[in-house]
Amino acid sequence: MGRFRLFAGIALLVVSGLVVVSSYYLGGRVQRQFTEVFAEDADWANRAQVRSEIVAYNRGVFSSNATTRISPSGRDAPALLLRHNIRHGPFFARGDRFLGLARVDTVSELEHGNSTTPFRTAFQTKSPMRATTRVALGGSVHSRITSPKERWQGQDIEFAWGGMNATVNLLRGSEKGMELDFQLPLMETDVPGQTGDMLVSDVHASRSLRRNQQGGIINGSAAFRCSSFRVHGGEWGEVSAESVTMTSRTDRSEGLLRSETELGLKQGRLGDLEIRQGDFRMRLDNLDADALRQWQNLLKQPPEEISRKRINGIAKRFLGSSPRMEEAKLRLETEEGEIRLNATAVFDGSGELSSPKTPQMLQRLKAQSRFSVPVPVGVRMATASLGFVEGLVADQDSAPENEDLERRARGWLERLRKPGYISRDSGRYATSLKLEKGLLSVNDKPVLPLGVFLQGE
Repeated sequence: MGRFRLFAGIALLVVSGLVVVSSYYLGGRVQRQFTEVFAEDADWANRAQVRSEIVAYNRGVFSSNATTRISPSGRDAPALLLRHNIRHGPFFARGDRFLGLARVDTVSELEHGNSTTPFRTAFQTKSPMRATTRVALGGSVHSRITSPKERWQGQDIEFAWGGMNATVNLLRGSEKGMELDFQLPLMETDVPGQTGDMLVSDVHASRSLRRNQQGGIINGSAAFRCSSFRVHGGEWGEVSAESVTMTSRTDRSEGLLRSETELGLKQGRLGDLEIRQGDFRMRLDNLDADALRQWQNLLKQPPEEISRKRINGIAKRFLGSSPRMEEAKLRLETEEGEIRLNATAVFDGSGELSSPKTPQMLQRLKAQSRFSVPVPVGVRMATASLGFVEGLVADQDSAPENEDLERRARGWLERLRKPGYISRDSGRYATSLKLEKGLLSVNDKPVLPLGVFLQGE
């Protein structure tokens, strides 16, 4: 009996030692991964145009504590201070039980400093964001992020924040990937005089992506839904949309990507233009996956390290797969009639390719589009375009009246109609563009031999 107790005690000491050693060892792995994620030159920070900083990291045997700061680059906005409580693996018995590298509980607070934005009065008694993150032994990460509801007022502007829920899965192993689900019930600003008001309600976004070991895309999908969007102010006045949806799908086959995207809305407004319904569809094919990945990696580098030779090399590889836009189709239903746009494009990448800048490359591109609008809509679009140009060159005191702009816009459209660059039939303006063998034509009328023009340049 005494020997059994002795052996049991020794076994308990060994197991305890293994737990302590493994927990401390895993704590070191967690710290290295944590340092990579929140490094100043982290890819996600560069893409989001924010600055990441590790303020402190205190590593213990069974747990660690860390503080990080996320601040906008060169903008007068508050920073987000994140406080992390990190429990080391490999065993977690309380809460959600799992075998893993670490569990991280994060609480945030706004750090205003010298910021003078209206956010100074936001989340004074609440944490703007909380997160729970589980890190698996293989490095995969699962995070759940929440934000509470809040209302505040700053600089005569009333804000309403409906909270936020999100889950993020970063997969590691034989197949890399990401899964994202994001929900935002409400975001609203109320500005005196209405100009600047904004409302976004019932947003739900999701994304799924799989990559190979080299980082290339295998397949991916994305979806977006917004019940209501409305903003007042700016050149267009009111811009609004109801029941906005978007879906996209990307698949890879033998190194080439095929992508399909669809967008839709049930009702909307763009200034004086009321949209009763609208949809857009685009299909792309033969996109070189490795060329796209090389381009993404190139954009992460400092501008002074990007050479024209590397850009041309990536461009030639991308064009060598004969990429094509099989369809780009837009339809907007208004009270005056439908706005329609159809376009296709294909590049012939067969054979030996010369430099992307040479006119011979333009000879390989074939593209065509057709655009038609009801006459009243066409006049309003021409008037808005003319007004924008006039606003760039005219003084504010000498800005032309709307009636004068509309009269000049109608004259401009008629001057384009006489040589046949646009047509008017059955109450609609229409025009078509075609680029083939380096020759650009409008409504089947040659306009400019682009290859000769570029050769002259």
